[in-house]
Amino acid sequence: VKAELDVVNLKVQIVDLQKKNTTEIQYWNTKLKLANQVVDNSKKNQQEINSIYNKSAAEVIDLKEKLVDINKQLKKEMHEVSLTKLDVGNLKSQLKQKEEIHEVEKQDIKKKFDEEKLKSSQKYCKMVKDLESNNIEVKEVTSKKINSLLNIFSCAAN
Repeated sequence: VKAELDVVNLKVQIVDLQKKNTTEIQYWNTKLKLANQVVDNSKKNQQEINSIYNKSAAEVIDLKEKLVDINKQLKKEMHEVSLTKLDVGNLKSQLKQKEEIHEVEKQDIKKKFDEEKLKSSQKYCKMVKDLESNNIEVKEVTSKKINSLLNIFSCAAN
């Protein structure tokens, strides 16, 4: 009987151990499933991170290219502004030179006008003097002719 009891006890212990092993196997299987889920989630997260990184890297490259284009355009515009400033400077210089030339020409014209005015004035004065002198001569001639005519008339009357 004792041997049978020991056998039954052993069988109970075996069943208990089997239950315990089954429970432990289930526990470890659950842990394994959870670990596999963590690995799968990690892989998915890594893929998402890689996707975001690649997308961000592409955007950064695109932004760098745009920045390079903007810098080129800015340099071009700065060069154009520089040329425009140079053109404005040259135009100002040319305008100043033209104003100086115009002023010199204006002075020359004024000088020539004054000279012509003086010459005209001198000619007028000479003409007046000539006329006056001719008038005196005419008066003298006329006076001599009148005297001569009077002499003739007086001689004729005598």
